[in-house]
Amino acid sequence: MKKRKFKISLHLVDRVSDDRVQGLRVEAWDKDLLINDLIGSGITDKNGTFEFIFDESYFSELFVDRKPDLFFKVYQNDRLIRSTEDSILWNIDAGNHVFDIEIDPGSTSHKPISWSGKHEFAIVGTQCREDTLKIEANFRKSEMALELVLPTLCITYADMKFQNAVGGEQKNYPDSRVYGPAHFDPPVEINGYEEVEKLTWIRGAHRIVIGPKETVIEWHAHKNLVIPRLRIDSEKPLTGTLSVPSTTIHVDKELIIDVRQFGDGRHIGGIRIEKRHPEWKPRQVKPEYDLWIRVVDGETLKPFVEVPVNILHWNPGVAGRKGEFKLVKTSYTDANGSIYEPHRPCGELETVTVSLPGWHVDARCFRPLPGQPVNFHMRAWSLQKGTVPVKWKPGNTVEAISLLTGFGPQAVLDTNRIVGDKLLTAGMELSIPCFAASYRAQSNDDLSWLVKTFGYADIDELAKVNGLSEPLKLYNRDIILPGWHFLYARRGDSLELIEKMFELPPGSARIVGLTHHPNPKIPYPSETIAIPTG
Repeated sequence: MKKRKFKISLHLVDRVSDDRVQGLRVEAWDKDLLINDLIGSGITDKNGTFEFIFDESYFSELFVDRKPDLFFKVYQNDRLIRSTEDSILWNIDAGNHVFDIEIDPGSTSHKPISWSGKHEFAIVGTQCREDTLKIEANFRKSEMALELVLPTLCITYADMKFQNAVGGEQKNYPDSRVYGPAHFDPPVEINGYEEVEKLTWIRGAHRIVIGPKETVIEWHAHKNLVIPRLRIDSEKPLTGTLSVPSTTIHVDKELIIDVRQFGDGRHIGGIRIEKRHPEWKPRQVKPEYDLWIRVVDGETLKPFVEVPVNILHWNPGVAGRKGEFKLVKTSYTDANGSIYEPHRPCGELETVTVSLPGWHVDARCFRPLPGQPVNFHMRAWSLQKGTVPVKWKPGNTVEAISLLTGFGPQAVLDTNRIVGDKLLTAGMELSIPCFAASYRAQSNDDLSWLVKTFGYADIDELAKVNGLSEPLKLYNRDIILPGWHFLYARRGDSLELIEKMFELPPGSARIVGLTHHPNPKIPYPSETIAIPTG
């Protein structure tokens, strides 16, 4: 069988001047669940272009018919100046593809600077069982050695023999001796990661020097420094000093060091140390975002193929009119149950719904930020068939009702043993096929919300129907809602319109789920609606 060929043409473009950038190394990567795979690399030519040509053997070793999910990295020498990992190109089809990658202006021309400095910060005791300090730098590929100075009395030691050798009364070890300057004069030096982690609770340091009053801790920037079990008086804050050696800072790569304090594992405060190139400018982010949706069976997690996904955009009101959602696009899921819609405008509300009769899928309403990748896994839960009575009215059509109920026009006729829709007359009582109401509980759901929403007498009534001995344990349970049936909203539907169709009292119909609605009486197209049926 002939393998599918992929040809990717990349153009590097200066974000401001729109000029092509040559002489930079580009890498193409396939995003994987566990380990990303390098597909190829090369140098851009005088036109700022490089081409990758590969076949499906690069990424199909484990998954047959899988499509690559690509992102790119751009380097000047060995320095990463651009990555598109936050805006992945999902499920690329075989064939020719052309992409532009924008490079920040000056990222390849400004000379880097050298910087060093010290920064003092306070550490306040929380009276928690355990106070922890964690320090993380963004120079993950650097061997730069950072230095932290802390008061010696706040350090707890892990090895009992070492504690008693150097002295120091420990909270968790009543037999340990009291600290005294003689124990650390001359200072006690520990070298090597293994020795440091054997004798102390400190993780990530390669050298520690314990003096009579101060302890100096050294570690490399590519590691995180973690100091648990600190002993801090809540009324007497400690002062730490963080020293940064001479460091090269590029115009597009600022130095960021986060110093975080935790109390019993909960983040309770800290500081951030930042240093930028003097010619650094904030990156201009286009008012766009990338949308990726995957629709799967909630039980088996198998993808739904060729399923319509509706994307709606909020148009704010003008000249005294109220805003409204407009259907801007309907896309169909691919072999992986996914759709990918890059470069969508942001700033207003967006909503995504799935047209899947016989299944309940919660709609998603969100307000995307510029440059934000929005990824949704939308789970579909199967429903049981049912029927609901309706009185045929002038203007009704079988096609319109079938869209509402989720069954085809012929199913409506067959259920009522009618040969053709011409036999339908005003006032005729029909039994319309639809779906029985059941709700798949999410992690934050409780029976009190369902009881209030669907009008049951109390929690015990609903719990008894569903055989729930523990009403609070609802997550991932299928909750039957007796006396209700599910329909699917059509474009232009309102709860009031549906209530009139089924001759229900005002306020009877419900939108299923907790999705945000600017107007709580207007459902989104294809959204699940519940109506009472006795």
